[in-house]
Amino acid sequence: MKYFTSVEAVLTAQGANGTGTTINVEDWEEIWVEVSSASSANLILSFVGSGSETAPDFSAAISGSNHYSQLAFTDVNTVASELPDSTSGAGLTFTGTDQFKIYKMLNATGIRTFTAKVASWAAGNVTVKAWGVKTKHV
Repeated sequence: MKYFTSVEAVLTAQGANGTGTTINVEDWEEIWVEVSSASSANLILSFVGSGSETAPDFSAAISGSNHYSQLAFTDVNTVASELPDSTSGAGLTFTGTDQFKIYKMLNATGIRTFTAKVASWAAGNVTVKAWGVKTKHV
């Protein structure tokens, strides 16, 4: 039987560049997020995860000793897949029009820790909440 985990705050009205709260998702089969922006948000939001046994420092650069990656996701409102641009690191770009959307990470298998990052912030704020789908063994 499948069930939803509780909803966890990753970013709460984040109005500057920065990294959200790291959450343990290693027993989640799926990762879902809801994203809402406010105050004419102008920023880039990306979702990142790691399969490392010890959580990386998501606020530091990706390196040989700090393993994590941007995650691809699907916009469940339009069923459009989004793949991060590996050269620019771009994720979701907000350009002054506020929105509320739900996204599903395309492949959560093997991900142990998850968070969201804000970059290129110029205005507004963004809130990200995450939940997972798990299988309950009876």
